[in-house]
Amino acid sequence: MKKKVLVVEDEESLRLLYEEELKGEGYEILTAGNGKEAIQQLEAGRPDLIILDILLPKMNGLQVLSEIRRQGLSFPVLLLTVIIALSAEIPLPVYSIRLP
Repeated sequence: MKKKVLVVEDEESLRLLYEEELKGEGYEILTAGNGKEAIQQLEAGRPDLIILDILLPKMNGLQVLSEIRRQGLSFPVLLLTVIIALSAEIPLPVYSIRLP
């Protein structure tokens, strides 16, 4: 039985890239383009891994992660995001979270 990965990414090109590469490695892929879709996908079936963008519309990645934990679900979650600095003088926020 194939391992199932949920890819949550609002940038369609990145979502398709992750999907293509992971399918090529033999994984079953579920996708979501925003946080609310991610929660709906979790209700449809439990993945073995979630690749979760932090900067998402409708419900950000940290809110999705909180909802996952609130529901008592436990599986690996890889948090990713793309942040592009327009100038080296613009400070970028760095977040660190500790999971139970």
